[in-house]
Amino acid sequence: MPIPESFTAAALSAGILTNIATDILEHHAQALEGTLAGRTLKWAGLIEPNFDDRLRDTLSKALGLYFETHPQYKLTGITAFFRDPAVARQIGGYILDRRTIDQGEIRQALDHYLGSDAITKALIQQRGLDLERIVPDFLECYRRVLSEQLSAPQMAILLEIVDQTDTVITEMRASEERLAAVVRQVTGRLDAQAEKLDSIDTSLQAIKQHLGLDRPQETIAEEIKAALEAAPRGAMFEPGGLCSGYPLRPMADRYFVAQEFSPDRDDLREALTAALAEFGVQSIRADDLLWTGHILCKISAMIQSTPFGVYELTTSQNRNVYLELGIAMGLGRPFVLVKEKDAEVSPLAQGLDYYPIDSYLELRYELGQKVRPFLADIANYRPQALPPAGSRRTAVIAHGDIEVIDFCVPMAKMIAGHGLTPIILSDPTGKLARYLELEGVNHQIIGGTGRTRLDETVAAIQAARLGVYRVEKAGVPDTFLALGVSMGLNRPGMLIRKANTDLPSDVKGLSTLEFTSYTGLEQSFSERFGHLLRRYS
Repeated sequence: MPIPESFTAAALSAGILTNIATDILEHHAQALEGTLAGRTLKWAGLIEPNFDDRLRDTLSKALGLYFETHPQYKLTGITAFFRDPAVARQIGGYILDRRTIDQGEIRQALDHYLGSDAITKALIQQRGLDLERIVPDFLECYRRVLSEQLSAPQMAILLEIVDQTDTVITEMRASEERLAAVVRQVTGRLDAQAEKLDSIDTSLQAIKQHLGLDRPQETIAEEIKAALEAAPRGAMFEPGGLCSGYPLRPMADRYFVAQEFSPDRDDLREALTAALAEFGVQSIRADDLLWTGHILCKISAMIQSTPFGVYELTTSQNRNVYLELGIAMGLGRPFVLVKEKDAEVSPLAQGLDYYPIDSYLELRYELGQKVRPFLADIANYRPQALPPAGSRRTAVIAHGDIEVIDFCVPMAKMIAGHGLTPIILSDPTGKLARYLELEGVNHQIIGGTGRTRLDETVAAIQAARLGVYRVEKAGVPDTFLALGVSMGLNRPGMLIRKANTDLPSDVKGLSTLEFTSYTGLEQSFSERFGHLLRRYS
């Protein structure tokens, strides 16, 4: 089946995007002064000779973001659609005058440039195109670009016109007083923001202090060295342990970056490099250095040896990143969270501040401008005062949300048989407590103390005699976050996996208890658990 020309990939240069933006402005029916945007800007005294150029540049950036964020739209038929005079007139009328877009005219243009025959309909379905979203998705990108240019009052006015309710827009058209009130609201907000940014710009030293970067590198290096020497040496780094003899040397001019292996991973690193250049630090990742030993030893050493870390939360909820974030929390190391568009934050990490990334193109535009105010509020998890290590006769169970009842009930019974109270990370089924009660097992489930789940989990791990962690890659990220916390706190744990299941790369090579059936697990678990309990008592 020959592919219609309208469905061939479009080569989009900066010049083409500018031409489309120019068409939108030139085909708008009204002069600027006759639009709601023009009246508002005139009242505010913000119409400048170069305003059209500024707006054209904004539209060009919005189009670039649009085709980058929605590559399925990068077709010759859709670029021609945006250049159509009727379409340009509809879009221009909306962004400058908040005129309702005529969907019939838009549909007619789409049919003209993409076609409405059976072949076209099949291609639309095959490529996952939602014709109803083509214009709304562009307007959302336009709004996002405006929101990153709020230092220019004209752009703030345009954003206000896009964001206001239909009722307010009607009132602005009908009343100069209402229009003036909206202008005062916008300018007041801009003044407050400018004052905050001025404060941030004049307090670079304070941000450096917050990051621990306000002193000579020699001083930072000495502090990290002292922290390394004071850190517990048991388990991972003790003689004969997994990371015995691993180099723990201060890297005062570096910061650790935790992210999954993906084709676009360097985009984040390049943006961070540019944004943090003024702080005199460079990024380091686990694959930058060829150190011998287990990968987790290298990562833990980097987390412990650098002033802070940056952790990228992605749509895949990469288990290695959550494990490494947990290690940083357990070690008490400062961290910055950056979240990919549409990524869900695991329940335990919810409530922590993060920097949202909607696209790497947008990241390159905005991170450098936003990094200072964001770093002023850098996430540095500080739990409430922790109980003494191993001070309670408890054991933590992190089940990974895998076969929760079948796994937890026998584990909890055997733990109780050793005289300990099982503390279970969560009950996603809502039925676990009932079955444990039927089995006569005294237990606790995280989430009932009034503290945050993260604080409660960290305290439970610290106070427990042992932890039990189900580490299959299919497990939820909270389990790996909790496991990382236990490693950072240097608390003993027992890793369990079902035979022939995949593991996150950071966990591969660690000692795990494998089982093929729950009957077999009951036979092997109690002996192994008892041995560990005696070892760490």
